[in-house]
Amino acid sequence: MITFPALRAGTNPEKYTLVAVSTRSSESAIAAATKYGDILQREVTPYHGDPSQLVNDPDVDVVGISVKTVDHEKVMGHVLKAGKPFYLEWPAGCGSEETKEFARIAAEKGIKHMIGLQDRQNPFINKVRSLF
Repeated sequence: MITFPALRAGTNPEKYTLVAVSTRSSESAIAAATKYGDILQREVTPYHGDPSQLVNDPDVDVVGISVKTVDHEKVMGHVLKAGKPFYLEWPAGCGSEETKEFARIAAEKGIKHMIGLQDRQNPFINKVRSLF
């Protein structure tokens, strides 16, 4: 859900370990898990379809959500129900009401969360930004 390169490019890449990925299809989930498992030299669990599989994996401590905005509500329902900390790529919801609802539930449950733009850490984006 959150892109692996964004995690690895941070100031402390060893702080996070990718343990699972989830996509819409079994083929892409297996391909992503294999690719990143090879890079990490460890097993990465592939999930596909139902986001609750990844969210309820006991080895997953934080969920990164980087799907189309129209799919945020489906994924966030599972994340919020599980009470897991999350990173949600901006825009958070389809409109202010959906965004406020995500924030309200997270606050009620005391779920740590962050809304952001993962490409802000992209070296290309940072280089272009430095030119202006």
